[in-house]
Order: sequence, then structure tokens, then C-alpha cells
Amino acid sequence: MALEFPGVTHIWDCRFEAACILDETVPYTLEVSKDGDDWYVKSSSQLQTVQGDLEWTRGAAEFDTVHSYGKLGYGKPELDSDAITHVDVDAVQARCTQTHEREALYADLEGIAQFGPE
Repeated sequence: MALEFPGVTHIWDCRFEAACILDETVPYTLEVSKDGDDWYVKSSSQLQTVQGDLEWTRGAAEFDTVHSYGKLGYGKPELDSDAITHVDVDAVQARCTQTHEREALYADLEGIAQFGPE
């Protein structure tokens, strides 16, 4: 989301604080914002618990749950002299001692993470 801001070419120092789990039965509003070179993805507990109570509309809803944040970069990124600039994929695969089929991997992760539309 942060890469959608005009002119941004890279993001860095990213932090992922709280999972944002979307549920089709509950309306969800995210705020994607920036302040200088900082970006944030937040949600509002007020908007998640409205259930007909519109008192929060008298003022702006507070986006009080930070899901992720980081820094925005513009132009060509500056790399340290020891930065990785190329990954030899074949060499990485050669070091892998086992493989997993997609279905088996998803089954192993079932209680931990969810992938796809279900």
C-alpha cells in the first residue's frame, strides 16, 4: 500500500505490528497515511464496533490500531557497500534439503495462516 504514494520507489524499515484479518461479515475501514517520509496502515476500533451507534460521526473516527509502518524512499535507493544486489536462486535451491507440495504446505499451516479466498 505504501508503494502507491506518488513518487515512492522503495520502502524500508518496515514493521508489521498487528495482523489485519478481513472478515466479509464485518465492515472494515483502513487508513493508509503518510507523514513526511513515514507511512502507516491503521484501522479503527470505533468503526469495527459501530453497530448502529453513530456517536463517533460527530468527530473523526480515531484510527487506533497500527497494523504496519515504515519509511518511504524516493529515487534510486542508496545501498551499503556490503548490500546484497543479486541472489543466485539456483544456489539457494541447491541448499534446500526437502520440498513441499502446495496442498501439503497449506495443510501444515492451516491453524497458523490462511491463504486464498476461503
